[in-house]
Amino acid sequence: MRREAHFIDNTIVKGAWREEYVYAVLQHEWRALMGGPAQSGGT
Repeated sequence: MRREAHFIDNTIVKGAWREEYVYAVLQHEWRALMGGPAQSGGT
């Protein structure tokens, strides 16, 4: 997985600003890690 976004002071939780990170993995990378069949094209 790779970090795709870092939102600073994104939302308020219990009266304090919090950060948020967004992570992503490509479908073919996930399948390779999970031992599933690889597919070409698409997402």
